[in-house]
Amino acid sequence: MVGTCSSPCVLVDPPPTDLFLLLLPRQAKAVTDATFHDTLRLVHTDFLNAGSEYITVNNFALTPGVFGDAPDSIALLKKLTRLAASIARKAADDANNENGQNKHKSNNENDHNNDDPNNEQTRKKVLASLPPLVESYRPDLAMTDHRACVALYRSLVVDVLDDLVDGYLAETLSSSAEAIDAMDAVVDVQGDKLLFVSMCVKRGGLVRSGERARDAVRAVVQHWMDAEKERSSTSETQTVTTCGLQAVMFNCSTPEDILAALEDVHQDEGLLELLDDAGVGLGAYPNRLTPIKDDWSMDASEAPQATRTDFGTREFVEWTTRVMRTYPRVRVVGGCCGIRPDDIRSLVCSAEGVVSQG
Repeated sequence: MVGTCSSPCVLVDPPPTDLFLLLLPRQAKAVTDATFHDTLRLVHTDFLNAGSEYITVNNFALTPGVFGDAPDSIALLKKLTRLAASIARKAADDANNENGQNKHKSNNENDHNNDDPNNEQTRKKVLASLPPLVESYRPDLAMTDHRACVALYRSLVVDVLDDLVDGYLAETLSSSAEAIDAMDAVVDVQGDKLLFVSMCVKRGGLVRSGERARDAVRAVVQHWMDAEKERSSTSETQTVTTCGLQAVMFNCSTPEDILAALEDVHQDEGLLELLDDAGVGLGAYPNRLTPIKDDWSMDASEAPQATRTDFGTREFVEWTTRVMRTYPRVRVVGGCCGIRPDDIRSLVCSAEGVVSQG
């Protein structure tokens, strides 16, 4: 079966391309315009019904890079981010109720029924997005002040959503430095929260920054291990549970480029040992878009990126099952921009066979 992070689990990052078409010029309109709230909830529901185990809060575009960094804008972003998470939480809770699962438990609740491991493994979960703060795919435009980045992530996402989400997805990041900015915002979050970190790659499997995939993954995992050691050595108690890194992934890139990145990682035996020592897996969820240029800009995008015609449901499922068979350390699979519920439904059916055979 497709289950917890000990076996490949299915993650989706809505909205799909058809919703983006509906909400031009920016997907943030799904949150800023109340007439689209039901549509957004139904998108989440469709993916959950298709078999997705994780859905992502639609806060990807709710950043200073889109709305500006004036005090009024920051206050608005917090409000909208909370609203987006509430919509996703409602969809997940409804799905869990239909399946006889318990609702989400915040850190302040005392519901011991949620301690059942079988219940936890099958419960649908919500991840808050930790997106690029300025511009996607553009490491040249990224903020360089680490402390400022961490403070923004905490203020805009972590402090606002921690009681509504099951974990965090640092996604579509263009460098290991961006990934570390996002990771450091949640390193001290208490509770059984999950953390997934995902970077974009380009031709040849290089991270957008030009880093080799293996080097970027190593930097992320080593930084997390060092942070955990430091936290353990300075903590007054060893009984506090904090956010745990589950997987380092590649997303919102072509399947060909992600495959090249995974191959580069798996050619480094030392890195594989580091991943095993840290208990961290890998993940892959490609998009269905044509390659994105290095100088891409959201402000200059009057229409969504063109969709590929040679990566349909069959190709998506074949590619993903090939990844799972070839690279057993891949624990998270799914889809990014342009991937639809029917794709996920077909993937879940196929992935069950891969896991049962593996």
